[in-house]
Amino acid sequence: MFPDEPDLFFQSTDQFFALANGSIALSVNNRLWLFDSQKEQFIPVQHPQRQTVKLLGLLKDGRLCVESFSPAASNEPIVLETFDGTRFQPYRQIPHEVNPGPDLAFVYEAQNGDLWIGGPSGLSLFREKKWQTFSRADGYPSEGALCILEVSYGKVWVGSKDRISGYDGKAWADIGAGFDRVNALAKRRDGTIWCASAGGLYRYIDGAWVINGIEEGLPSALVYDVQEDGNGWLWSCTARGPGIHHPDADVDPPKTFLRPSDESAKVRVDEAVTFSFYARDKWKYTSADRLLYSHRMDQGQWSMFSPENFVSFRGLRAGVHRFEVRGMDRNCNVDPQAVAVEFAVVLPWHRDPRLTASIVVGVLAAFSFAALAFNRHRRLVRSYAEVEKIVKQRTRQLEVANQQLLHSQKMTALGTLAAGVAHDFNNILSIIKGSVQIIEGNLGNRDKIHLRLERIKTMVEQGSGIVKAMLGYSRVNREPPESFIVSEVVGQSIKLLGDHFLRDTQVVLEAVPELPRAQAAADLVQQMLLNLLLNARDAMEGQGTVILRIGELMDLPDALVLAPAKAGAYVFIAVQDDGCGIPPEILPRIFEPFFTTKSFSTQRGTGLGLSMVYEFAKEMGCGLRVETMLGKGSTFTIIIPAARVPVSA
Repeated sequence: MFPDEPDLFFQSTDQFFALANGSIALSVNNRLWLFDSQKEQFIPVQHPQRQTVKLLGLLKDGRLCVESFSPAASNEPIVLETFDGTRFQPYRQIPHEVNPGPDLAFVYEAQNGDLWIGGPSGLSLFREKKWQTFSRADGYPSEGALCILEVSYGKVWVGSKDRISGYDGKAWADIGAGFDRVNALAKRRDGTIWCASAGGLYRYIDGAWVINGIEEGLPSALVYDVQEDGNGWLWSCTARGPGIHHPDADVDPPKTFLRPSDESAKVRVDEAVTFSFYARDKWKYTSADRLLYSHRMDQGQWSMFSPENFVSFRGLRAGVHRFEVRGMDRNCNVDPQAVAVEFAVVLPWHRDPRLTASIVVGVLAAFSFAALAFNRHRRLVRSYAEVEKIVKQRTRQLEVANQQLLHSQKMTALGTLAAGVAHDFNNILSIIKGSVQIIEGNLGNRDKIHLRLERIKTMVEQGSGIVKAMLGYSRVNREPPESFIVSEVVGQSIKLLGDHFLRDTQVVLEAVPELPRAQAAADLVQQMLLNLLLNARDAMEGQGTVILRIGELMDLPDALVLAPAKAGAYVFIAVQDDGCGIPPEILPRIFEPFFTTKSFSTQRGTGLGLSMVYEFAKEMGCGLRVETMLGKGSTFTIIIPAARVPVSA
């Protein structure tokens, strides 16, 4: 596509332009080449008078302005012609007093009719049929002019060896400096401004010039010209051939990050605060060292984009500040979400009047509170003894009330037992009375008298056993627990139930032949067992079968209500009834004090029976387990740590 003749190569004075018909005109070594879109190659164009042709710029009507001259001629006036892609026509002759230098760099016709010409030695303007030459004395900040661009109506930018200057029709301003020869300026349809220089292709954005070099795909960093053709393609003319800018190759902006800082969120007013930042290109088209950054403080003006990835601030006013930074790649994709951090600049405490005043107020307040605290402490010391005395008194009263409550429950249970035992005593007394009457009628019959005396003795012993069992139940024992035989305690408890209890409720005892002794208070275990037996009778409404199981456990079962103390083995007493069972919703509350389900039944309860069982078991280190099923009954198990010496049951 590009002319492949070996003697053709771009120089700094060579240019190319997009003509009105959409073709590209190219000047290489003072020869004109025209791009043939059908053949997709450059075709040489011959001047009618065999003159050498140099491309200078486009006029308002789209024609190309060229300089035609003979290489052998010298000191001849500059002759300008136009070329429309097909033929050459005369245009204008530049007078001798206007001296842009030996090599005319450009001719440009602005939209307001101004005609600009420039060269290495000067810059001139033709306006209202008059020529004006600009120098430093006229405010022009450079020497000579190599290219020109109309950025808006009546305003132009002029490029020279090392800078770009702007003219608004009245005065000059510096647009940018530090370039390595500005060869061409171009403005695209999207409003972006581009600069071709000996150091790369620059793009102007937010007051800064962003360079594109070999790293971004340019054939060479030495760029002679840049133009946009009729199709909207941006062409760059480099020392290694033309290049086309592809803005859609990278449309994703980089992501900006702030590096973690060792500095505190608070900075003293006389200290400098430094921020370090970096960015990552999404597709890594732009390397990290070629990304650019812009920052601002407290919603102020954004700084120009630069490759510096850190910034320091000093002398900030006291208060809260907000720092923001955003990254940009070489395709001018700007991170839309700037990363921000807030920090506080504080005055030294001795320079902060508010803090000093606060300290003074605080000291005065501290003295006031200290005085109040001292007086209050004196009052508290005086009242502490009285409060402690009242607390001890209330504690003793609560302990006495608790003991009375438990004893009352035990007496209630004892009264229930007494009702059944009374019937047994009535039978015993009836037998004794009958035996006495028989003896009175048979005083001479020694055998009959002896038989009736034995009968009376048996009844007295039976009544004595019942009395001893009830006295043991009513006695409050707080002696250390000793080992006892479980089967004996169970047997005594059954005797206490009496014939009245056993008449309607059948008690079945299932005992293991040989059991270890249990380590607990026997009288408390008996009270627990009697409460469970009475509770089982009530669950069956006075009729049914209660199964008493006695056995040994080596391992504790699951779902314990109360875990026993650790021991090598355990003896258990299980009371099983075939009553109605316990509903799941009230099962967790059955051991609560005063909780009862008999409040509205014919058998009213106090709600302390199972609570007393729980408290006694907890006091002795025994365990409790409850198994229940609605409609089938419940099983309450007392688990007692076993002593080491086994005995017969």
